Amino acid sequence: MFGRSECPGCLTRLKWYDLIPLVSFFYLGGKCRYCKKKVSIIYPIMELATAGAFVSYSFFNGFFYLSNFYELAVIFVLLALLFSDYIFYILPDKLIIAGLLMSITYILFFNFSVIANGLITGLALSSFFATLYIISRGVWLGFGDVKLAFLIGFILGYPLGLWSIIISVWAGALWGIGLIIVNRANLKTSLPFGSFMAGVAILFIILKKYAFWFQF
Repeated sequence: MFGRSECPGCLTRLKWYDLIPLVSFFYLGGKCRYCKKKVSIIYPIMELATAGAFVSYSFFNGFFYLSNFYELAVIFVLLALLFSDYIFYILPDKLIIAGLLMSITYILFFNFSVIANGLITGLALSSFFATLYIISRGVWLGFGDVKLAFLIGFILGYPLGLWSIIISVWAGALWGIGLIIVNRANLKTSLPFGSFMAGVAILFIILKKYAFWFQF
């Protein structure tokens, strides 16, 4: 909400022309204009992912209605959570609460008929993850995953919310197995499970009109 973008190396406040998505990164050769320190490739990847998600959503769902703007805002929050967990292994409460408040407000005023479905699905999914968190004492997953499960369940409802989490678990497991096979991880290596949860939820939001295979 507040503050300005700055270089993580020299802490110089960046100008608007330093922040043009993709263009600034490649124009400056992937380096800070001021200290010449290399800028992480994750920044253009985030910008490209955001553009790709927004364009894909608009292609499949349009962008003329209030519901479209709401779902694009949800995608934006989920993308922020995806990259936050991937980079820092943190799912910030501020982002989860913002997404939840936005969803509650929209559903209360414009789609009230689905609120019970969303609440029940969110509580069921978060309760399951909370149980795993308690049993493992936070070893198997973080409490941020519990809160994110509620957010995804509330947004997608049943059955899409349930399927989203199931596919996330499988995707994370396959990713972990792949890393073990190439000797990039072991059984004790932490994985950003929240990134998989957020990523799959984004795909379901984008392709929800075509998710008839999951409507049971």
